[in-house]
This record gives sequence, C-alpha cells and structure tokens, in this order.
Amino acid sequence: MEVIWNSGEYRVVAVDEPEWFWEVTKGVEEETRKHLSEQAERWGCFILHFQKWNPEIGRGWEHEDSVGGCIPSDDYSLLDLAKDHFSAVRESFEDDYYIMTDNCPQCKKKWPEGSEFELCEASKLYKRKGYLNRTCGDCGVITFTFWVDEY
Repeated sequence: MEVIWNSGEYRVVAVDEPEWFWEVTKGVEEETRKHLSEQAERWGCFILHFQKWNPEIGRGWEHEDSVGGCIPSDDYSLLDLAKDHFSAVRESFEDDYYIMTDNCPQCKKKWPEGSEFELCEASKLYKRKGYLNRTCGDCGVITFTFWVDEY
C-alpha cells in the first residue's frame, strides 16, 4: 500500500492487486488483452482507495470510495487515474500555478515559515512526471505536478 495523494483530511492509497487484471480483461479482444497484460506486468494493477481521516479513537482512515483495475502506463500515472476518478483529487490540482508563488493554492495564505517542497513517493514510479508535496499549516499536505523533459 502506498499513499499517492494526501490533502488535509483526505488521501488516496494504491494497493497492488494483480488478480484484478483478470477481472479487468474479461471479454476484451486478444490484442487489447495482450497490450494490457504488458502494461500490467510493467507497471502493475492497482485498486485506488479514497479515504477520509476520522480522528475518533479507534477509527483512523475510513473508506469513502474506490476503483479497481487501475493500470498505469508510461505517460499516465496512478495519480492521473486518481484525478479521473475522485473529484477532490482533481480539484486539488486546478491551481497548480501556485507552485512558484509564496501562497498556498487552497487557502491563499503565505506558506508557513520553514515549509519546503519535498519529493512525493509517487514520483519514483513514473517517467517524465513527478510530484512535489508542500505542507500548509491550515490545509495540510498540498501536492503539485511537475514534468521533466530529460533525466
């Protein structure tokens, strides 16, 4: 299980579920199945869980929604899939231009003293695309997307 997005009281975790591949490809043409099989072998097949933090004792992260059979590709990451399926994730990326400013994109306040960008764990998985996290005192962790032409 890997957290691929986190903002405030919400997060998305990716759980490797290789048996979902067979469910995803039932009734699919052989050529398409072969392509999906190659992608799943290279990148994996995942279930994405959208969760909300419940601070009550003994509760913790609670299920809000999920989608299975997620197979990333060279240019389409798990975070991209999460943006497609969960509106809260998609909306958190609408103000990506704030990455180069002194303000948080959600609350529009100045970043807290000592707040720095950190490489997100999901960045290690995908070519040409990465993610940076920065923590806001009011909003929690904010995730930004960046692209790399060469590495």
